Amino acid sequence: MSESSAPFWIKKRLGAFGIRITKEALDRLLRYVGNSYGLLANQIDKLAIAVGDKEQLDVDDVERHTAVAAECEVFKLLDMIEKDDRQRSLEVLQKLLDKSSGMGSVLFMLSRHFTQYYYLATTRNAGSGSEAARQLAIPTYRIGGLTEAARRKPARYYEKAIKAITQAEVSLRFDRIPQKLVLENLVINLTDGN
Repeated sequence: MSESSAPFWIKKRLGAFGIRITKEALDRLLRYVGNSYGLLANQIDKLAIAVGDKEQLDVDDVERHTAVAAECEVFKLLDMIEKDDRQRSLEVLQKLLDKSSGMGSVLFMLSRHFTQYYYLATTRNAGSGSEAARQLAIPTYRIGGLTEAARRKPARYYEKAIKAITQAEVSLRFDRIPQKLVLENLVINLTDGN
């Protein structure tokens, strides 16, 4: 869906539920979700259910019920980091920074991702299934693909990544370095090709 048609489509879909949306809320929804038809349809349906009998959505509704949609960008970031694509990783990070004031979920997802990969890269027979799935709290059917992906890089890469993520978390909590610089430095460390 084009950027110019997305606002009209959102208003029409919400109108089917008898709900209007403020311009600010519409802008925020588009910033969080983008103009993907599938993602927008899903988020609008969730919003319609979440707000109940409310006749107009405002920014607080969008923040309360769709802020998690910004995490879709986290998966793009993980994908670009995994491909060692520094430029695209930094572009996706900038989108995340524009969408979210709190980057805790980004660091959590990065930490979880690299911890899982480290476990799978260092555990013999992890591809066999259920024990690895139980340890990582993920469905068994995902183990094979994750193990294959994790073994594309040496275990030392994941160790280094986990240390860099931990250092970024410490810097964000205790140092007076701007969040953007800390996170850009982290992405640069994670995409150094080693």
